[in-house]
Amino acid sequence: MSGAAALSTPWRRASLATALFALDPLGSGLLLRAGPGPARDALMARLAADLAPRKLTRIPAAIADDRLIGGLDVAATLRTGKPVAETGALASAHDGVLAIAMAERLTGSVAARLGAALESGEVALQRDGLALTLPARFGLVALDEGIEDEATPAALAERLAFWIDLEGVGRRDLEPPLFGPEDYESARARLSGLTASDEAIAALVAIGVELGVASLRTPLFALRAARGLAALRGADIVEEEDVQLAAGLVLGPRATRLPAAEPEPEEPPESEESPEPPEPEEGETESPRELEERLVEAARALIPPGLLASLAASLAPRRRSSSDGKSGEESFSAQRGRPLDARPGSLARGRLALVATLRAAAPWRRLREAEMGPREGRRVIVKPSDFRIVRYRQKRGSTTIFVVDASG
Repeated sequence: MSGAAALSTPWRRASLATALFALDPLGSGLLLRAGPGPARDALMARLAADLAPRKLTRIPAAIADDRLIGGLDVAATLRTGKPVAETGALASAHDGVLAIAMAERLTGSVAARLGAALESGEVALQRDGLALTLPARFGLVALDEGIEDEATPAALAERLAFWIDLEGVGRRDLEPPLFGPEDYESARARLSGLTASDEAIAALVAIGVELGVASLRTPLFALRAARGLAALRGADIVEEEDVQLAAGLVLGPRATRLPAAEPEPEEPPESEESPEPPEPEEGETESPRELEERLVEAARALIPPGLLASLAASLAPRRRSSSDGKSGEESFSAQRGRPLDARPGSLARGRLALVATLRAAAPWRRLREAEMGPREGRRVIVKPSDFRIVRYRQKRGSTTIFVVDASG
């Protein structure tokens, strides 16, 4: 399939990007902008099948720090009498792929932790008296619901190689898979030995400059995609077609401007005959500049339709919360305000209510001793289901600022 045909429809673009991500996911990422529906479900099911034997794990956008990076396992620590670390989702996903739902709702802290682990391949656990560094080399799929005034944090999106959009794609647009299990197996075996010429690398950088892509990570992602395309073709070297497709998949969706069109040459006077361009001699190769110009022109044709309009929408400021500017309303807090009754919950969402926790665990003492065996010096056996946290209620305030221009 030619470059133009491979990227001619949103579904084909998404299928090819997903195949390249499944081929070599570690340290890479996929930003999938699509609402729930048959297209997104089909693409995620295909990705899970193509990743084999790597594991695909889903996590929510509102994941707490102790579940994301790990922390102190309070129940195991109370049971053993010494600090026991609990492995978080990042370390658990080592050598696999994480899929995070509703990525447009990610907080800045969660996006920063995901981006740092994706780039470094490890996670530092330094909390609750623990100081550990765990391997966390994984791939990331960010599922963006496609809400107009919300977008995946830019710092995280920049670290994801492929940006694909399935808006308007329905069940009737789906097509069969591009590659089978044997294609991935042979391509993975060939990938490490693939080479790319200096001219191809320079062309990818030039295309990025022409399209206004400022990130230095993006040409590296494009080169990685070109190598993956060559491996899936069964080739041993990156060809011009691979560079062209990689530019359309990785650089095209990030474009902030269209490349300048070449000025049309002036027609010579009728009386003068235009000289014939000299034919290249046998064995003569084209210059790197000629290759760059041709690939830039090809990339211009492969930019997704309506890209600049969608880019402006994705970069628009987030909608203000409906609670902004209102005072007197009551809200719940884990830090300050009027104390309420202790409620069951995770320690990541509030401070431990020690007395209420012990009171909840006490009635189960004999049953748990029969299950785990008595131990000298232990009065109460505490489990995570017994945890009670403190909550507070406070009234929300607002601040009004008056600005007066007295310069005149």
